[in-house]
Amino acid sequence: MGLRALYLFLTQEQIEQLETAPANPQPTPREKVLERVLERLEGLLEKGLASPGFRVALAENPHTPPGTLDWLSFDRHDHVRMQVARNPSSPAETLGRLSSDPVARLGVASNISAPPELLRKLAKDPDLDVRRAVAHNPGTPPASLCWLLEEEDTLLRCCLAANPSAPAHLLRQLAYGAHPSIRRTLARNPSTPRDILKRLAGSEDPVVQQLLSQHPNWPWPKGLVYRGWRKLQVPLAKIKIICPVCQGQQGSVFREAKPAA
Repeated sequence: MGLRALYLFLTQEQIEQLETAPANPQPTPREKVLERVLERLEGLLEKGLASPGFRVALAENPHTPPGTLDWLSFDRHDHVRMQVARNPSSPAETLGRLSSDPVARLGVASNISAPPELLRKLAKDPDLDVRRAVAHNPGTPPASLCWLLEEEDTLLRCCLAANPSAPAHLLRQLAYGAHPSIRRTLARNPSTPRDILKRLAGSEDPVVQQLLSQHPNWPWPKGLVYRGWRKLQVPLAKIKIICPVCQGQQGSVFREAKPAA
């Protein structure tokens, strides 16, 4: 019984080595002491006597077995459940239950391993912080990201701009905005296409200029920013884009673009 608790602190490779190792019929005194300690530890967990800090450590450990994570998802402490919700090793069933938790659903929204159907559900959550987390999650389906683009919240749009999995057409729409935080975030996103980087080169923001010069997709030599791009820009205020993901469904027609400052 006690050796099961040892698995909470081992990597998957170490667990496989332990399970395939030949049994030792005569354990050493050190192994006997370890066995007694682990039995005591497992007893504390089963009786609910382990400290909240210890349970939090188990909940956030990606090597904690799925069954233990599911057990911790019923913990009375909010922080323990939150860490289970954020853990990429948590089972899909556990995350589904926590997606309705008043506190832990924020963790599910930021979990890169959360099932797409949960992220689609949380994209329409009434809590703005939850929707921001979904917008920043690389696992969020593109259609949900497009839906979130209709939000007016600047921080949520920054989360979309920072998402490395955001579709290129969505990033282009964000580039039409005038808010400096969004432009800076786009300039920092390693997935931002070259045409958007060239458009951002017209910004007078020194932070944007610095980020562009170091971007992996920057088309010119590092440290050089092409300031003449502003003169080549088309009148952006006349542009409308139909989202290719949503294909004309409700919420898929983006607002008229505004010229970049």
